[in-house]
Amino acid sequence: MAAQKKNLEQLLNDLESIVANLGAAQVPLDEALSLYEKGIKIAQSCQSVLEKAEQKIAWLSATEQEPSDEDE
Repeated sequence: MAAQKKNLEQLLNDLESIVANLGAAQVPLDEALSLYEKGIKIAQSCQSVLEKAEQKIAWLSATEQEPSDEDE
């Protein structure tokens, strides 16, 4: 079964959890590096989601400003 894509809120919760784990306890170096790598991947996913949302907003704004055939 394919993994479901997480929404931005879920990704941010995962990222917050990683930050809390890294900051709260003495984490062995290998585990800390693994958590850091996972955090970077999650941050990149968040950036991608935000970029797609920005593109959609720009597209919607552009189409809203185009004159329709009825306006002429």
